Amino acid sequence: MSTGRRYSKKEYGKLNIIKVVITIIIICIAIFCIYKLVNRNKTTDKSEVKELGREIIHEEQKIKEKAKTIDDYVEQYNAVLIDKVKDDTYYISIDGKECTLYSNGNLADGKIPLWNGESKEIKIDKDTKAITINTAEEFKWFADQIISGEKNFKGLDVVLNNNLDLGGRIKDDGTLDGNKWNSIVAILEKVEGSNEENLKGFAGTFDGNNHWIRGMIIESNNNYQGLFGYSNGTIRNLSLVNCYISGNEGVGAFVGLNAGKLDNCRIENVSVNGTTKVGGFVGINMTDSHIENCSTEKDNSTINASGDYAGGIVGYLNNNSDISNCENRSDINGKNYVGGLVGISFFGTEIINSSSIDSKILGEDYVGGLVGYSQSGIDKCFNKSVVAGTSHVGGIAGINYVMGNIGLSYNSGNVDAKDDFVGGIAGLNNATIVSTYNTGEVMSKATEKEVSVGGICGQNLSESAVNNSYNIGKIIGTGYTDGVVGANFGMISNCYYLESSIKAKTNMSKTEEEMKNLKLDDDFKPDSNNTNNGYLVLNWQ
Repeated sequence: MSTGRRYSKKEYGKLNIIKVVITIIIICIAIFCIYKLVNRNKTTDKSEVKELGREIIHEEQKIKEKAKTIDDYVEQYNAVLIDKVKDDTYYISIDGKECTLYSNGNLADGKIPLWNGESKEIKIDKDTKAITINTAEEFKWFADQIISGEKNFKGLDVVLNNNLDLGGRIKDDGTLDGNKWNSIVAILEKVEGSNEENLKGFAGTFDGNNHWIRGMIIESNNNYQGLFGYSNGTIRNLSLVNCYISGNEGVGAFVGLNAGKLDNCRIENVSVNGTTKVGGFVGINMTDSHIENCSTEKDNSTINASGDYAGGIVGYLNNNSDISNCENRSDINGKNYVGGLVGISFFGTEIINSSSIDSKILGEDYVGGLVGYSQSGIDKCFNKSVVAGTSHVGGIAGINYVMGNIGLSYNSGNVDAKDDFVGGIAGLNNATIVSTYNTGEVMSKATEKEVSVGGICGQNLSESAVNNSYNIGKIIGTGYTDGVVGANFGMISNCYYLESSIKAKTNMSKTEEEMKNLKLDDDFKPDSNNTNNGYLVLNWQ
């Protein structure tokens, strides 16, 4: 057996040197690799930290923007702070011009004084046809003449010449502070033998002259509460800002009981609260009354009724009255008969060119994106607000009742119900729906019973009609669910739905391509501006 070759001491020495050199080389390579790996990780970590830092800075910037102080606004306007009037009100000077600055950044020309709670008489000559109000004290005198029953200013033009601050404030915790205002209405003793309320209100023309009234707080348990409790005159060109109004029946920011006209009025950050018949602008609109060109300036106002009839414009809309060119952005809460524009409307009423946008409309029975319970003609209107209730819930109307007509209108807000009769346009139709479309999701959460859910209406009653309309919104429900009408007992013609909106397929279901090339009548046109994802839009859009 061979025992292998034996090495001399000299050869062993050379071999050990080679081993040491190889070991050193291996160690160097390992160190180099570790160095590269560590530096690569450091680079990655730095990059990630840098990105995270950018995100933190971005969030801090957003928080800083949300929490701007008066000093920030003073610097923004390159102004000099003169005086602090109230926690949210400051006088400043910009290039030598005095202004009033509010804590939310709003700016007004001149020093707007807070109402001192007193009144100052306005001299009126016999031949005077116009009265000018310059201060809150003069406005108080004007109000007291009506409240006392002494005057109604019929035939006179009352013009507001300045912005007014009535001094009331809503604190961050919801409590109220400062001066209180009395609704402008005279509630007199009833005539013997009559059950009718004996009211005296404003009967002239009040022109806000595009000014605003801020800080009005009305806390009352009485009926007919608002800036004007009762009016059969005209109120126009006026805004209400940062106001709180509460009452019983017939509560609105501008008028509790309106038998006249509102034109070009605005609300911003206003809270209107009552028991029943509560509206953003008017609580009760009487027969032959008119509201036009009125809107919520921003989406931070709320309308709340503990009972029935709540609307973003009017709570209770009587016969032969109308609403036109109005827009709601207030959140609406009520029990039954709740709408983005109107809680309930009766026959002969018209709602034209009006909308509800980016708000929440919440109630129980008869809840609609525009009208809870409608006998109106609704024309060229739309809803983009969330609508939620228990039953009779619709994107335009909770119920479209006898003599009602919904035409040339659309809904893109989600419609959510706990129970029955749910539709993209109307929960229940007992009249006519023509030339409408829905893109919002329509859903009933009921699982233990069969319910009526449809892209246009949940149920279409006998002698009622749904014509020339389409739906692309998703439909969710158990029972009578369909892309156009959930349960139909009336007439349907020239109506279609996107086949992916619901599992059921009928001769009205169409593919996406077919839906985008529908042949409806001349009330529709192609979506050339891609405002509706390529689906048909109405001619007025």
